[in-house]
This record gives sequence, structure tokens and C-alpha cells, in this order.
Amino acid sequence: MDLSALSSLISAVGFPIVCFGASAWYVKYREDKNDTKIENLTIMHDEENKRMVEALNNNTLALQKLTDMLGKG
Repeated sequence: MDLSALSSLISAVGFPIVCFGASAWYVKYREDKNDTKIENLTIMHDEENKRMVEALNNNTLALQKLTDMLGKG
């Protein structure tokens, strides 16, 4: 393979290869950011669920006490 053929090959194929590499890097970068966001949202959702369960349990206890008080009367 002579030098002009090699130069022609690089100029014909080099740009698409660089574009592919840049696109692949960008997709990985965005996926990593999305994974981090989803992880943070999952943690926040779990905390919200814990608070909701606690409030529901407190309401259940309050209703039980009211039921007991109404049952005695």
C-alpha cells in the first residue's frame, strides 16, 4: 500500500470514525448522568415512602384509639 492510498483511506474513513467516537462518548456521558439522576430519585422516593408509611401508621393508631373510646361509651 503506497502513501497516497493510505492518505486517501484516512481522509475517507477518518472523519466518520472520529464522529462515531465522539457520539459514543456523548451517549455514555448522558447515560452516566441519567443513572446518577435515577439513583438520586430512587433514594428520595424511598425516603418519601418511609414518611408516608409512618404517617399512615400514626393515623391507624389514632383511629384505633378513637374506636376504642367510642366503644367504651
